[in-house]
Amino acid sequence: DNTWRMQGAKMNFGIEFGNYINLIDVKGFITRQRPTDGIIEPERLYGGGKVKIKQSDNLTIGLNSVNVFDLTETIQDSIQFKNNVHTFDLLYSKNINKTTNIGMKSEAGISGTSYSNYNDTRAPESLRDWFYDIALVSHLKNKNLKIQLGYKDVGADFLSSGAQTRRIDYS
Repeated sequence: DNTWRMQGAKMNFGIEFGNYINLIDVKGFITRQRPTDGIIEPERLYGGGKVKIKQSDNLTIGLNSVNVFDLTETIQDSIQFKNNVHTFDLLYSKNINKTTNIGMKSEAGISGTSYSNYNDTRAPESLRDWFYDIALVSHLKNKNLKIQLGYKDVGADFLSSGAQTRRIDYS
């Protein structure tokens, strides 16, 4: 029934408040992406989490972090792969009147990808870059019309294992 079988763990919980913050929602996960073959390929894990803070019906802020990493201890000699992505998102909306809502949504983040030899003391080879995505949004409820005007910029070396950002020819 289109169910994926994965090895890992997840957790989520929320805390509701009354005054300055309506809700804090926390989610976390870790999963096994690749098992070791015992010779060449180390165990690879994918984990991360999100903290979403809903200040009011008008303002929501999110902090995200996801990480892919190799467990080099699972084989004798290995090159370790790491990919860390950290993002911040913001959603603001305001009712102008009963039929019109305007707002802004944005997301920005950084990524770092590195390869290092487990037995080498030199600094790992790495790529670091950023992205941002910002948009103004208007919703005319009586006409069931949503209008969005935005701009997105993704750095040439931004890489996220959780999203396809560019095609890479590793050969």
